[in-house]
Amino acid sequence: MKKEEIKDVVLGFLSIGLVIAIILFVLTACTGSWNQYEVKVEVNKSERVCSVANETCEYLVFTDRGVFVNKDTLQFLKFNSSDIHGIIKEGNTYKFKVYGYRLRLFSIYPNIIEVEAL
Repeated sequence: MKKEEIKDVVLGFLSIGLVIAIILFVLTACTGSWNQYEVKVEVNKSERVCSVANETCEYLVFTDRGVFVNKDTLQFLKFNSSDIHGIIKEGNTYKFKVYGYRLRLFSIYPNIIEVEAL
């Protein structure tokens, strides 16, 4: 094989790998919205986390059942993440309605849609 042929084969495999990775990421993001469930949790900590440039912020809620994110989403017409953050208190128990999956590789957390104090 010539150098040029080897280069074409490697680029072909890299292209296929990139396409597969993008498809898997999109499918995971889409199917996360189908994964809605309710979970009873005790809140350990809740904090606001912003990007390095402070362009985007979200709230992380640490519980006995894992970490959840509380952020606005057009998908569920949820625009009250700040209100929900104000309701959640450390040490209290709640029923969260959430959607999505925990994907450690991409730092993705299930998003809280509704909160009910117990």
